[in-house]
Amino acid sequence: MRGQIARLIPQPDVRYGLTYRQVIAVPRRDGIVVQSFEGGEMKGYGDTNETPDRAEAERAVKTLAELFSPAR
Repeated sequence: MRGQIARLIPQPDVRYGLTYRQVIAVPRRDGIVVQSFEGGEMKGYGDTNETPDRAEAERAVKTLAELFSPAR
């Protein structure tokens, strides 16, 4: 596992993954996995620190939320 992963509640109707502004979202049965790869796809490789980073996870979710917000 590399980087910070956030999990959103499962949404059975969501059957697609997406990448937007260096954030990826992938649906699974147990929830939607959201992960930022800001700083490159190798970010976190070899890092054994498993301490959760809530701020990074929240930034990734907020970035994806931009896609589903009404245009201003």
